[in-house]
Amino acid sequence: MERVGFDRIGWLLKPDRTRNLLLFVSSAIVALCLLEFGLRQFAPPRDIAAGTLNTPKAALYGWALSPNEEMTFVDPDTGEIWKYYTNSEGWKDVQHQFVKPEGYSGSCSSGIL
Repeated sequence: MERVGFDRIGWLLKPDRTRNLLLFVSSAIVALCLLEFGLRQFAPPRDIAAGTLNTPKAALYGWALSPNEEMTFVDPDTGEIWKYYTNSEGWKDVQHQFVKPEGYSGSCSSGIL
């Protein structure tokens, strides 16, 4: 029994429906592009401090931050932005002296009393 007025593919080929579908898809794409542009202007993405594999310390630890890189942290409660720099080893810390100074002799003793 065939239903009257129902065509499986014919409704897609009618000019009005095809044009409406094309108009809907193109307007949705334009709207998403405008939304993306607006969000990038008024709420730009924040830099996230994430480790990488392309640093000297990554071979030792599996990941590390880049040495002497400016990092940004946004406080989620207040929205305050904090900027800091990683040290020459790629850690979020002050610069430390890693070479033993000239003339320094360290001593280590252990024993049982």
